Amino acid sequence: MKNIRLSNKKAESLIELVMALFLLSLVLFEASSLLKNFTSFSQRYEKNLESEDDINLFFSFMENDFTLYSRVSVKSDSIHFENKDKSKLKSCDYYLSDSRVKRIAGGQLTGITYFLNDVKDLSFEYKKDDGIIIMNIKLNEKEYKKIFSTNDVEVIE
Repeated sequence: MKNIRLSNKKAESLIELVMALFLLSLVLFEASSLLKNFTSFSQRYEKNLESEDDINLFFSFMENDFTLYSRVSVKSDSIHFENKDKSKLKSCDYYLSDSRVKRIAGGQLTGITYFLNDVKDLSFEYKKDDGIIIMNIKLNEKEYKKIFSTNDVEVIE
């Protein structure tokens, strides 16, 4: 009789162990699914942050060029900066090249910088009456608009 009780207890313990392992496997499966979803969300969020950082860096370069150069001319698809004083940086251009914004700056040496990826459209507009230059840029599915003052530069029309 003692052997039967002992084997029943062992069987119950074994059944409880199997049930506990089964429940643990369910919990681990759910946890791995949640982790996979979180990782996917995290990667999308990080990519979005990267593109926001990239566009802000690009805007900073543009704003800086409005202070470095004394003249600017605007076409619908590009912008050109130049200096009257030849001892400073000579000129700088921004335009769309192979789905990226290309900046070429030079004097005696020429520097080329690429900004952003997957640029769909880049356009500029000079509003003489308002004294501003408007830049529109379409990056992936987002559209950005940046307004630059022409108070400190001479606009060549």
